[in-house]
Amino acid sequence: MHPNVFPTLYLKKKNNPAYFLPLLTRIIPSMAIAVALGRPKINLLLVTSQVVLSVLWPFISFHRFI
Repeated sequence: MHPNVFPTLYLKKKNNPAYFLPLLTRIIPSMAIAVALGRPKINLLLVTSQVVLSVLWPFISFHRFI
């Protein structure tokens, strides 16, 4: 499997510490976005993400039962 197709699977195969993958895939990108947007836009970002998740939730949960 090519590493560019599934980078998280590729990273899991390495002998990395347990905190490495969540740090690389969740914490660093979210911190970069928060720093890029600045303090006033973080509230808008959080509200928008919650609205998007609440709109998509019925489709995601319904898909599990098909």
